[in-house]
Amino acid sequence: LSHLPERLETLRRVGVPYTDEMIENAVSDALAQAMPDGSRVGGLIERYGEETTVRNFDDLDGVPTEMDAMVAYLQVLGQLVDITDTVPTLQEE
Repeated sequence: LSHLPERLETLRRVGVPYTDEMIENAVSDALAQAMPDGSRVGGLIERYGEETTVRNFDDLDGVPTEMDAMVAYLQVLGQLVDITDTVPTLQEE
């Protein structure tokens, strides 16, 4: 988790819409997302919205695993993209 802010910064450089606040709170938000009883959940919801999934992903007690982090990341990433105005196109070969 300690390298998460740097990774999000890199992803922002290639177009993922992370804000400065999201990057600054990346570690706290990752822990909050996998620990629903914690005190950090409010900030997570403020930054990512009410639809953010907050739960213990593997039902194991303790510090979140890398798999917990991956599942949480993919769920949040999917919420950052607004595809309502996207028009699919077919590519001919």
